[in-house]
Amino acid sequence: MHRLTLAAVALLASTAPGWAQFDPTVVPNQPAQPAPSPGPSIVEGPLGEARSGDQLPAQGVYQQGLDTLDPSSPGILTQANGGFPGSMWQGSDRRALVALMPRMPVGKGSPAMRSLAERLLLSEAQIPAGNSKNVYDVFQARVDRLAAAGYGAEIADLFGRVPDKIPDARLAHARVDALLLAGNSDAACDEALSANQRSEEASWLETVAYCKLLKGDADGAGFTADMLRETGADDPDFLALLGWLSQPEDARGDKPTLANSRPLTPLRLAMLKASGSEVAVTTLDQASPMVLVAVANDKDLASEVKLEAAERAARAGAIGARDLAAAYAGMTLNAPDLVDPIAAAAGQPGGRGGALLYQAAMQAPDPVTKLKILQAIWARAKADSTYVLAARVNAEATKSLLPEPAPALPELAPASPEVPEPLAENAPAPLVPEAIVPESPPAPEPAPMPPELVAAGPEIIRALLAAGEIETARAWYAVVADQASSGDPNATLTQAQLWPLMVVADPDVRFDEPVFDGWWRNQSALGGADRSRRGTVLMAVLEGLGQPVPETFWGGLYDGAEAVDGRMPPLSVWRGLGAAAQAGRLGETVLLSLVIFGDPGPGKANPAVLGDVLKALSKVGLEQDARALALEALIDTGF
Repeated sequence: MHRLTLAAVALLASTAPGWAQFDPTVVPNQPAQPAPSPGPSIVEGPLGEARSGDQLPAQGVYQQGLDTLDPSSPGILTQANGGFPGSMWQGSDRRALVALMPRMPVGKGSPAMRSLAERLLLSEAQIPAGNSKNVYDVFQARVDRLAAAGYGAEIADLFGRVPDKIPDARLAHARVDALLLAGNSDAACDEALSANQRSEEASWLETVAYCKLLKGDADGAGFTADMLRETGADDPDFLALLGWLSQPEDARGDKPTLANSRPLTPLRLAMLKASGSEVAVTTLDQASPMVLVAVANDKDLASEVKLEAAERAARAGAIGARDLAAAYAGMTLNAPDLVDPIAAAAGQPGGRGGALLYQAAMQAPDPVTKLKILQAIWARAKADSTYVLAARVNAEATKSLLPEPAPALPELAPASPEVPEPLAENAPAPLVPEAIVPESPPAPEPAPMPPELVAAGPEIIRALLAAGEIETARAWYAVVADQASSGDPNATLTQAQLWPLMVVADPDVRFDEPVFDGWWRNQSALGGADRSRRGTVLMAVLEGLGQPVPETFWGGLYDGAEAVDGRMPPLSVWRGLGAAAQAGRLGETVLLSLVIFGDPGPGKANPAVLGDVLKALSKVGLEQDARALALEALIDTGF
């Protein structure tokens, strides 16, 4: 999905109604490029690629066969722009989709899972036929999951690809919310007034009252507000805003004082903006991801509110790390805080503290200072279970810790000897000096790496791997391996500790029995249960990725082996995964994998289940996604 850039959000003043929701650093095997999202053109920034809304695919196979394709089939993505193939549900049972999609996690925790969920929910694909009387059942499930993930702009786009006036109240509410957040009040009100006539549900009364006011029917708005009071579900803040907006502009007086005791909704946000009232940070506490994305992207709101919304949206998985980094970069901070940013951030939880540390790391005058700030960021993130997000947000600062190699000096061509003038006949030959080849200046010695960086090698490499910066992690690992080969015992230990992460993250690093044996012996300092869990998780992951571990190593777990805990899925779901993968049912395999992991993610799954998911995804051609999930599992396990 599209990325906000540091330039475009210098003051978080983008005019786009919606941010990128997921941050798919994991590049899928089949798609050729990141998926675009609806919205105006934006400029590429240093933390990610930008895509413009006019790069969206045509409405594809759905438009080619409106009468033959299921209304739940339309999507924004195709294989050409990052989605799954249109045949991904071929062979699946529609009842399975309807049963499983509501249980599919889409939010926080795992970038690799978010990438899979994004492609699954937004891809255009033929939905299998079924006996359901509701032809929008799968579409409803997709919209519900997209709303939970914060996809307001994408939901509005999807509704534009299906017939108008869908006779389903829940879908109508979702469409109205998406349109309100996109700033399209006219279309939202047309849908709300039409849906209210069809259903006359009390849940429409607030929206209908506001929409009648926008249509110039102040009396109708007041009558609807009276009906709302009669239901006993009146909201003092809503009535205060409606009453204030109902007055002629020259008679409105001071803006109403609001209690701000209820979560911010799309309708409430629209009314606050219409009245010019401030959005209180407290109203973000229970706001939906869709609302958080809209607030974070709103150029008219206060910087502090937008930053807090961006922080919460990122933690919920509704925007990506690059967008949060852009929000951090655009925040104006107090200069004194940057003198000792670690101490200053300790008293500023949330978005402002994160922005302070981010900017301080980016502006640090030397690598050692930068490292100390990054270590504070990583420690802070581990304490609140946002380590992977923090690693990705601060990836650029972490990458810059590795010294640039000395530039290669140009080779100097030997000087050509001068050609003497022709001599007169019988003239004595002059003395011609031998050609002199100038000596090349000595190559500059590479700057020695500060010892603090060498000692922090494991932390740095882990953060780079968590951020998906495999190339830079490989370069760091090469430094460690070089020191280990020279006999440095600390480097040898570090190399053994990091090898499991590298062999999972980097397909060029293959299983090596002596290295594995060295790693296992180095785990002896752990307690029996911890050592057993690490060994079991690593071997399950390696086998899941197609690198079988010799039986002798499995046998090494017998001594002191204990049962390894972990989330176990229902047997029917676990069994279904293997059957779907064996039959090549890609969409169903992805859906079952996500349901099996759930919100806790791959790191909390039972090792046997984890290995089976990795095998299943690899079998349907998603090896890179499997590798990314495996790496997240190891990091979450403590590797």
